[in-house]
Amino acid sequence: VGRAGQSCVEFTYKQPQAPSDETSSRAAARYTTELDLTMSSVRIVYLTRFLNLVSRYLDYESYFAKDIASSQRSDIDDLLAAGVASMYDAASRATAAAFATLETRKLLQLRLTCDTPTFVVPLRHDSGVCVLLQLGKISCFNTLMTEQGVVSERFHVEAAGVAVSLEDQPILQQADLQIHCTRPIVDPTGTAPQWVCAITAQRLAVSVSEPQYYKLVEVVVSN
Repeated sequence: VGRAGQSCVEFTYKQPQAPSDETSSRAAARYTTELDLTMSSVRIVYLTRFLNLVSRYLDYESYFAKDIASSQRSDIDDLLAAGVASMYDAASRATAAAFATLETRKLLQLRLTCDTPTFVVPLRHDSGVCVLLQLGKISCFNTLMTEQGVVSERFHVEAAGVAVSLEDQPILQQADLQIHCTRPIVDPTGTAPQWVCAITAQRLAVSVSEPQYYKLVEVVVSN
């Protein structure tokens, strides 16, 4: 999908075969599917008015329940709460069982590259004054590792060249950001934390003049 002969999104999905000489324990600690995803640069315009309009259509109280009596709403809310609690309990039990073994788990290895997505936050829909947020070149991938009987999955996310500007005047100079998150896949001991995250950023250079500050506040209030 794209324009002018350029692809916007390209992906490759495959299911690699397990090596025939692997033992069951080693074969379990591997990815069963692989997805390579490459995205070209995209530009997203953020408008609060548009999001509010969408949220109104999705608002249960305003649309789906406007003709329901208060007593009936209470019964419906109780049923929904009970359903959510039941689903959460089932998910917790399934997760606990899955943490004990990898034999029945399907794991996806993701390799994602996104070329400088840009968010535009205008003062108003008809205004040329806007805040430009460039997320830089984003890369993301995950790996499996085993330590002391615990099989963990580590996610690596890197954004190179993050920058913020207002009316072509830089506010945040280009910076690099790295995020590493680890979660247990198989934890026989039950002692590993569910998530461990580390964020690394180079020294950030931020420069905001007084006129820029007031204009930023105006964008936040008026968008």
